[in-house]
Amino acid sequence: MKSHCRLPIDHRPFRERLPRTSRKFLLTPPAARGIGKPSDPLRATPAPSFGDFTRTSPELFAKLRLGWNLGNSLDVPNGETAWGNPMATPELLVAVAKAGFNLVRIPVTWAQHLGPAPSYAIDPDWLARVEEVVGYARSAGLYSIINSHHEGGWLSLKDANGNTTQENNALVRAQFVAVWTQIAKYFANQGEELMFESVNEVHDGYGKADPRHIEIVNDLDQAFVNLVRASGGNNGRRHLIVPGYNTNIDETLKGFKLPTDSAKNRLILSVHCYDPYLYALMGRRIPGVVLRRTGMIGVRRLHPVSVRQAQIALRRSRGPGAYR
Repeated sequence: MKSHCRLPIDHRPFRERLPRTSRKFLLTPPAARGIGKPSDPLRATPAPSFGDFTRTSPELFAKLRLGWNLGNSLDVPNGETAWGNPMATPELLVAVAKAGFNLVRIPVTWAQHLGPAPSYAIDPDWLARVEEVVGYARSAGLYSIINSHHEGGWLSLKDANGNTTQENNALVRAQFVAVWTQIAKYFANQGEELMFESVNEVHDGYGKADPRHIEIVNDLDQAFVNLVRASGGNNGRRHLIVPGYNTNIDETLKGFKLPTDSAKNRLILSVHCYDPYLYALMGRRIPGVVLRRTGMIGVRRLHPVSVRQAQIALRRSRGPGAYR
């Protein structure tokens, strides 16, 4: 299987790249860590000066070389801790920064926090929680990304009967625009250190993509760029991240259309590369193939691509306090 993953990556499990004090943090319950005490080795340091939107996306990502994915947390439909991770804390993001990362992706699921149509009002408490975690990242000196993730039944390429229809597409698009308009306006005054990513891996299975579905994802990307640019504050020049169908590198190369954008050079293409799958996601050896390191991930930069998903290595860790 050909691999498209070519960026140099530190393949050691995340915890092994942390200072010993940080490893202890990830494995120790909060009550036993003494968080907040003056002697806490993970206390946040003053955030560096972030940019003022003068850099293009390629210039920004020349600086942001390595990112970490805070997955299985704010993107868990049943609640932040339902998949085994503790609540995200300031200390965690400081540990991430100390490990050498300068960007954190914060996947967010909104579906369980929405009111009824047509406004789909987002629960203010949930917006505040997302803002809180974004603030943790900023205080740790990290750039951050928030997105729309694990949206379940509503962000679907087919209707309840399994058909691709214009009616379903219109309903999905209307909800997508309503939800993202609220998010964009809420975070409009955040600085360059916050980026928005439209969706995550929207697809209809892992077989050959239906050309209609490729176009639907392209259309959602264009709607996303349009609504963010029109939402005021700093959003007219914010760096935005868009994927192709299923965020898949091969499908993206085949059918992705770069959205038209009123801001020049402020778009970033996101692709996920799990090649070869058994090695990259399952941590298994491949018969007949010699791998120099047992590790995880890489992505290929395209327009440019956001470097992310480094957290995959944590799949092999099952400690109760370890981030997975």
